Amino acid sequence: MQTLIKQLTRAVEVSSKSAVRVLLTDFIREYKSKTYNDDIKAVIKDINTVMGKKYRVTEKSSKMIVKWLKKGYTVEDFQKVHRYKWQEWKDSEQKKYLRPATLYAIDHFEDYLEASRNVKIKKDINYDEEEYKPAF
Repeated sequence: MQTLIKQLTRAVEVSSKSAVRVLLTDFIREYKSKTYNDDIKAVIKDINTVMGKKYRVTEKSSKMIVKWLKKGYTVEDFQKVHRYKWQEWKDSEQKKYLRPATLYAIDHFEDYLEASRNVKIKKDINYDEEEYKPAF
């Protein structure tokens, strides 16, 4: 980040408009990337907490999460989906699909989020501690 700021300062000094534009674009891209990284970590941490899993941030899950964030969805929306689907699937055959690839898929996420708005979701997730140990 510091290097980019130095480059921007230098570009302004030499009055190169195209160089400033390129550097500003890079700066914005880097800033957004860091913002998304925090959100991605928060989403994965929440799914692990709710589901009692140990998912890691991967390129695949990151791309799916960022796709929804860019569309204006929030970490809170992901949290609603996690809790809704946990409550619905925890005691069924569908439980095996409580994972990022299913929950954040283009064909599912918006439907799950909309369905979660029509159901009272327990704020306190109580999973069987012997079967599901928190990832943290």
